Amino acid sequence: MSELDRRIDTVSRTISAMGHALAGPLQSAMNTLFMARRTGGASSALEQLDAHLHEVQRRLAELMRLPELTRAIEPHHVPLSAVNEEAQTALGPLAQRMTVQPAQGEGVLDARAVGVAVAELAKNAFEAGAATVELRVRRDGNGVRVELASASAWTTPLAEAVDPFHTTKANALGLGLPIAQAVAVAHRGRLEQLAQPPGVALILPAEEP
Repeated sequence: MSELDRRIDTVSRTISAMGHALAGPLQSAMNTLFMARRTGGASSALEQLDAHLHEVQRRLAELMRLPELTRAIEPHHVPLSAVNEEAQTALGPLAQRMTVQPAQGEGVLDARAVGVAVAELAKNAFEAGAATVELRVRRDGNGVRVELASASAWTTPLAEAVDPFHTTKANALGLGLPIAQAVAVAHRGRLEQLAQPPGVALILPAEEP
């Protein structure tokens, strides 16, 4: 599959999944309004409606991350420390829970995109109950290896978890690992599950800008 075909396929599946993600709470809101008209229970109906619309708002906020699945990358020579900085920026306050090892050297990559991928992987770990995540970015031959390690995260096989909207969490939409996977593939790289210590590695091959 070419890069263009991959992006078209991702957009197609993503649009379909967006409709599925919003259909449930929107239908619940419509059902609440219908029952309110039939029974006249306006007060309780408004409370239920507010809850349904809040869920729609939450899911819409999550869906704002979807463009990262198809965003074109712009790799160029950057210091690997830029990945650490971009990841911490993308994580926001959660960055305080991530242990960042110093990164040395340079690599050919899109630091912002890789930083977003790291942040999504870290968020996935925190949502799974990890207290902290260790980040290590280093040269790997002529390429770059980005490792995140945590004792209590990423228990779902990556082959399942990288499908958009696959999630085992009640209040999540399952976008984190697919976004990280999209960044890896866009760099002609891959995600790799680590056993000891438990974690995930983002493997980026050598590539000229």
